Amino acid sequence: MKSYYQDIKTRMAKYGRKPDTCKILPAVMPFVGETETIAQEKQAFHNELVHPMAGLLTMSNHLGVDLSQYSLDQSVEKVEVQDY
Repeated sequence: MKSYYQDIKTRMAKYGRKPDTCKILPAVMPFVGETETIAQEKQAFHNELVHPMAGLLTMSNHLGVDLSQYSLDQSVEKVEVQDY
């Protein structure tokens, strides 16, 4: 992500923009609706479609830690993560 961030920021001058005018929001998934309640309903529906193991795999990849060693119902308190 650091190299991606830097790559995008360095391209901004080519388009006549200052690097700080480009906001990069990794892993942001907005849910938009006519009202906040509708947006929250869309988010809840989306979340129900995701299998818990898919979420566990995604989190494991983001953290660089195999979370499958923990129960899905277990609280995880002290996990050593890799610093990229």
